[in-house]
Amino acid sequence: MGRKGHDQQLIAEALEKFDQGMPLEEICSRYGIARRTFYRWKLRRNGNGSAEARPLRQIEDENQRLKAIVAELLLENRALRQELAGRQKSARSERPEERLSHN
Repeated sequence: MGRKGHDQQLIAEALEKFDQGMPLEEICSRYGIARRTFYRWKLRRNGNGSAEARPLRQIEDENQRLKAIVAELLLENRALRQELAGRQKSARSERPEERLSHN
């Protein structure tokens, strides 16, 4: 038995109908395909080479990059706060008589 070539528009339309809630049996009957064929199409669409997976991968990559930036900024912020706290502590301990004379 030869392999049928289905055009991309038909595949996209069938997958869209499924996403909209049309029962699988009705889709298979309307487009003259087997359930296995439909699931193969669906797997191909959601697989690694799909057009929808690429933007998701890009978003995940950007998310990782942004998380790394946030982590770096948090460390820098923590270091600056510790440095500031150390400076304030040393400033207080160096001039205790100045604080008393201003009251």
